[in-house]
Amino acid sequence: ALSEIYLSMGRIPNCLEALKRAEELDPANNNALLKLAEVHLILKDYPNTFEYTKRALELDLNNPIAHFIRGYAYMELGDSSLAINNFQAAADQDQGYYAAYVELGSLYAALKNPLATDYFQRAIRIDSSRGEAYYLLGMAYQEQENIPKSVETYEKLLEVTPDFKEAHYNLGYI
Repeated sequence: ALSEIYLSMGRIPNCLEALKRAEELDPANNNALLKLAEVHLILKDYPNTFEYTKRALELDLNNPIAHFIRGYAYMELGDSSLAINNFQAAADQDQGYYAAYVELGSLYAALKNPLATDYFQRAIRIDSSRGEAYYLLGMAYQEQENIPKSVETYEKLLEVTPDFKEAHYNLGYI
């Protein structure tokens, strides 16, 4: 709890100190290991990010958060293949993991792979109240030159989030 307070205040050294203390008191505390991995990811300290996620996975192989953090680190390092593998593992282990499906869709969209739309649609089925997945789905359709589906998706987005400016812009552009 103390690490969360320090993190919210932007006091990263204090946050790390609190997390390392929690780790000392309970080396098998998966939450502390995952938070350490997350903070090291924020710091772009990828070796420690991978070390803490590895330790968390050794404690619990069914650990979608560890796979998600690893996927994000690989994505930042430019390794889309390993990022996809880890995001997919997170989604397989927690089929309601909205963020994993959004990241998978974004990676596939960047690769111009039509699977992107399937992942964005899955994210929307998980949480239809968030505009992000609708917008990304609309963009994917737009990139695929499927204008009717793109327009339909942006219009649905505006029903969910009427003030989503980018949707208005994209509709105007189309």
